Amino acid sequence: MFRYECKKFLNWKLFLCLLILLGISCTISFLRYKGVSQASDTAVSEELYREYGGELTEEKLKRIEELKEECDRVLAQETEMEGKYSRREIDADTYLAYREQYHDYYSRREAIEAFYERSLQAEENGTWLIFDSYYEELAGSMDMRPALFFAIALIAVLSVSCERKRLFRVLCVTKRGHKTLVRTKAGTVFACCAFLAILFYLKDLMLLASFSSFSYLEAPIQSISVLTSFPVQISLGVWLVFALIVSLILYGGMGTFLVWIQMNRLYGFW
Repeated sequence: MFRYECKKFLNWKLFLCLLILLGISCTISFLRYKGVSQASDTAVSEELYREYGGELTEEKLKRIEELKEECDRVLAQETEMEGKYSRREIDADTYLAYREQYHDYYSRREAIEAFYERSLQAEENGTWLIFDSYYEELAGSMDMRPALFFAIALIAVLSVSCERKRLFRVLCVTKRGHKTLVRTKAGTVFACCAFLAILFYLKDLMLLASFSSFSYLEAPIQSISVLTSFPVQISLGVWLVFALIVSLILYGGMGTFLVWIQMNRLYGFW
């Protein structure tokens, strides 16, 4: 009976529909990650997090504070240095060196200020400094995946609609046959939906890996801005595993529930 249920899903039309849905999901996720990577301050922020990010220490906090003070000092000296140069108190080489330093800090000012504020928050909350914009996109995509939901609905509908009503009633003529069919159908749909959940989850991880890295898997999950209120203190790596398990249960259960609704509506056995 399990083999019979599986045969319903082994057809090219279903594979084509699932491939289209997966392609749509990949395209949307890629564009969202690409939008983050092309933001005006992303390159500067990533450079700062590479140099000063990771687990916070007193030495790192001191270096970040010194960077902020140096940025403020250089930007505040513009009028003074222009006056010195106009009065011939400094030569052209010194002034040009200052202007180069000024433009460097000026282009990075907003990113440095945001990074400094983030370091103060991280110090207060006892978290790490991580460039989390890509992880925020990953967390957001896990809240609800419309393409995955439609794929699961398609699996559930196919599982029930391909059943001949008369044959279904014959198979369910006994209590044992009824329970066996229901368990087989629910188990098959759950397995198919769980496989789809894994497939979409791996898609998200591959996209994340193509734009970022998994360098801070030991960092607490609260280091991600959108997950600061997460009730349990776990690492980012454990959270990724936890998110996979939740996806398996959630979407597998969703497919099973949709099958239950359809069978109840069409055949009235509950």
